[in-house]
Amino acid sequence: HVKFNNTEAQGTITDNDTIANIAVSDGYVAEGTQGERKTIDFTLTRTGNMQSSFTLYYKTIPRTANKPPVAGTPADKDYQEVYMGLVNFVAGQRSATIQITVIGDVILENDENFEIYLGKSGQEVYDAPYSTSYSNNNPGVQLSSNWILGVIRNDDAGVTALPDGSAAMC
Repeated sequence: HVKFNNTEAQGTITDNDTIANIAVSDGYVAEGTQGERKTIDFTLTRTGNMQSSFTLYYKTIPRTANKPPVAGTPADKDYQEVYMGLVNFVAGQRSATIQITVIGDVILENDENFEIYLGKSGQEVYDAPYSTSYSNNNPGVQLSSNWILGVIRNDDAGVTALPDGSAAMC
């Protein structure tokens, strides 16, 4: 109740935050030594509607990572690819994490990257990046971006063995 000049009024505040907004963050990690496994954590932060439960879907897409370091050589396994992953948000949950495993090596190379495609349906993620016609799936959830960048920072120094058997100085 509010009182103005001996007049009372009553008001109602309606919670109309019907959309769950999901903000995403890019991830970075130093590569590590031969065979060392690390994770890159990608945080999904929720604001707005906290009462709903929903599932998001994701997959990794190689860019420069998991490609041959030298033309004509086998592909280098820089991270563990995910073909279909799930992130479940329950009512009241503010954040969730996607973890991608990075596999270290001693190959002298530039920083490498991959992307995560995040979507609101399994079919959307399965078809990505070739089709983006699924934007109306789960209208109660709004993504700040469907794309999340993962960077694997090269931390190799000194003499490094290359896949073709030669060595490189750094």
